[in-house]
Amino acid sequence: MNLPNRLTVLRIILVPVFVTTLVYWQNGRGYCRALALVTFLIACATDALDGWIARRTNQKTRLGSLIDPLADKILLSSAYLAFALLPGLPESAHLPVWITILVLFRDLLLLTGAGVIFMMHNQFDAKTNFTGKATTVFQMALVMAILADVPLVLRNGLLAGTAILTVVSGGLYLKSGAAQLNGGFNRA
Repeated sequence: MNLPNRLTVLRIILVPVFVTTLVYWQNGRGYCRALALVTFLIACATDALDGWIARRTNQKTRLGSLIDPLADKILLSSAYLAFALLPGLPESAHLPVWITILVLFRDLLLLTGAGVIFMMHNQFDAKTNFTGKATTVFQMALVMAILADVPLVLRNGLLAGTAILTVVSGGLYLKSGAAQLNGGFNRA
């Protein structure tokens, strides 16, 4: 396993650490907020670093193209579920349930579509697009904003941007998936 894929696996391993810090934070341990932020920042750094290293050193692999977005989905889904459902977190750390549902629905739709395409064609092109990458950045930035307790106006801007990009990128990925379903792997 090459270094970029190891960094991606590290991001997945950091998810239970991140969630554990949130659980302990909800039990009145304020320092866990800082631990959660540091853990999340490290996980986000591995996301940027694994792709950069893979491109720079020509270590792109099929495995990496599949597990990298999956690692992002696991990390972000865990964060959004925690911020929507953990009852003991401070009010400033809560996300509206609707944004969590939107993020999870998009990811579930994408994963289901990928599975259907793979089952029907025995291949799947897991290319990302700019809007999908921007969505991930906004989703991560919103989590960081909550953990860093940024002013509400900035947080609300990130929330709106996240919602818009989640819907737009979901639509674009659906269009690409439909093209792949119709056998257009070079057109997608």
